[in-house]
Amino acid sequence: MGLFRRAEKAWQPTPAATGPFRFEIDDVFVITFRGPVFTGRVTSGSIVQGGPVVLEREAVTLSGVLKEINVRRRRRESTTAGTRPDS
Repeated sequence: MGLFRRAEKAWQPTPAATGPFRFEIDDVFVITFRGPVFTGRVTSGSIVQGGPVVLEREAVTLSGVLKEINVRRRRRESTTAGTRPDS
């Protein structure tokens, strides 16, 4: 028995690779001449670069096109819920 114990990981639901695409947003910022950047994690489904996206919040709905996907500063053509960042 030591002074420190390994902290238990907080429970998180297992991401589902199937179903509608859902993205849990952690942060949003704007890069000049580039546009808004959203950070977060994919909780279900999958998406490809150039695919349509719909942002919903309360009574507001915005649509657009996904310009670029980055996972840990590496470009990707697509991403799926449950995909490890290093794969």
